[in-house]
Amino acid sequence: MFKRIQHFAFLVKDCTSSKRFYQEHFGFKVREELDNPAPGLKKIVFLSLGDMELELLETMEPSKISGCHICLGTDSFDEDFKRLTAAGLGVAKQPVPTGDGSKRAAFYGPDGEEIEIKG
Repeated sequence: MFKRIQHFAFLVKDCTSSKRFYQEHFGFKVREELDNPAPGLKKIVFLSLGDMELELLETMEPSKISGCHICLGTDSFDEDFKRLTAAGLGVAKQPVPTGDGSKRAAFYGPDGEEIEIKG
């Protein structure tokens, strides 16, 4: 029986830039980096945040990301929203209340992917 999602993956234009973005703004740690791991791929970077993994795939032919997002939980929503906004991250969705008493908002990643925060 399945127990959890093991990882999420995004196609990115530049693994180095995307890796730095997720490390600096969201606290991800590098678990593994692979150069030329398979035909059509320049690089793969696996990032960890708690027990979640994010896989960044840099392809030989970059394509636009659409319809993809991850959601990161926070226990300091207002502080994190202000910090990310002050750091210049583009706001994809302004804060709104949710049905469970928390708030959610979303920011754009370097390749147009959305990073939702909820707390």
